[in-house]
Amino acid sequence: MRRLSEDENHWWLKIMLKDSVSAPDFIKAHGLKVKDVITRNIVSVKKNAEINEVAHVLDVNPIKPAPVVDGDKTVRIIKSF
Repeated sequence: MRRLSEDENHWWLKIMLKDSVSAPDFIKAHGLKVKDVITRNIVSVKKNAEINEVAHVLDVNPIKPAPVVDGDKTVRIIKSF
């Protein structure tokens, strides 16, 4: 995986930073890495789950969207209806 250069103009970076802070400045200010902000206890639904089960999972957990898994592989993402 390659590192982003300071001068790369990525649309998602603009949205996240609202064009006010460069990526290196943001990193210096916040000092976070992906491992610091990722979800550790993943809530997912099985590929063959009934829709009412999925609705319940999305309703009782503060997640949106949820990964849909088939065994140990994520096959889709589902959002609330």
